[in-house]
Amino acid sequence: MRPKRPASKFYAVHRGRQPGVFRDWPACRDQVTGVRGARWAAFRTLHDAEQFVRSGKRAAPAAPAAPAAPAAPAAPAAGRAFYGVHSSNPAVPSAVFDTWAACQAHVHRQRGVAFRKFPTRELAQNFAHGTAAHDWALLGSSPAEFARAHKLPPPPAPFSARSVVYCDGSALANGSARATAGIGVYFRDEPHLSLSEPLTLPPYTNNRAELLAASRALELIWRNLAAVPAAAPRALYVLRTDSEYVVRLLSALYRAYDSPAALAAVSNGDLAVPLVQNYLRVKHWYLLNTACFHPPAEFALEWVRGHDNEPGNEEADRLAREAAASV
Repeated sequence: MRPKRPASKFYAVHRGRQPGVFRDWPACRDQVTGVRGARWAAFRTLHDAEQFVRSGKRAAPAAPAAPAAPAAPAAPAAGRAFYGVHSSNPAVPSAVFDTWAACQAHVHRQRGVAFRKFPTRELAQNFAHGTAAHDWALLGSSPAEFARAHKLPPPPAPFSARSVVYCDGSALANGSARATAGIGVYFRDEPHLSLSEPLTLPPYTNNRAELLAASRALELIWRNLAAVPAAAPRALYVLRTDSEYVVRLLSALYRAYDSPAALAAVSNGDLAVPLVQNYLRVKHWYLLNTACFHPPAEFALEWVRGHDNEPGNEEADRLAREAAASV
């Protein structure tokens, strides 16, 4: 006899960093851990999970019925709707769908994805892009001000160049009074931009080095996007890091803080605030100018496994260790 497959579960977050339905517990956990008053629950069907996201209440159990053949999860209620999918899985792009069937096919059996139904395309797109309503408060700007300063004119031909950037931090004698730390940023396709610098802001820990490495990488990316003539070509940048700490902060955790002052109060807030601001500048620049690229561009932050023989990541690690040893 074949062993039974584990029953499929839908993890619903009613109150958390990013309300929605998730297909695996780690993705759900990231949205509720450390959030005061977080509310989540696991369900057997998408319909019940969606109901919980909206109301925060479990549906009353139905009266017993005769056994029926297994069926796919029911589609959400009828009516005009848009389905946003936000993904931290590099193999599954974030997207917006007009039908539940298309959304279901996109997320089926995938990990690291969240999806939710919305009444407007704009709300679904915000969910898919991972943007928050208070992004502009964190940046100290507004969409109109940002567009006036950074909207590009249509280029003669769409930009198509791609540039992959790796960042890493390293601490020697991490956690001790003798600790030193450094950062490495490696531009695979523009190696002259690579850098190796010591961490000069104590305490000298691995986490702080990783935060600063990502922030410096984003500073350089931003300079290449915004501080050059409007007619100059741009690249589609991809930032890769082996730091789960950095990826979680930028993909989800920062959304719990609605001002720089609130974010500054967290651990390593002196580095987290400029990092998040640098990230949001780059992210919103691509959202603003996506039509200038072919294919249409959206900034990607990707996690890579550390010490897994990926040449670019190994080079960023070498640059970081070299900087830490130079102090």
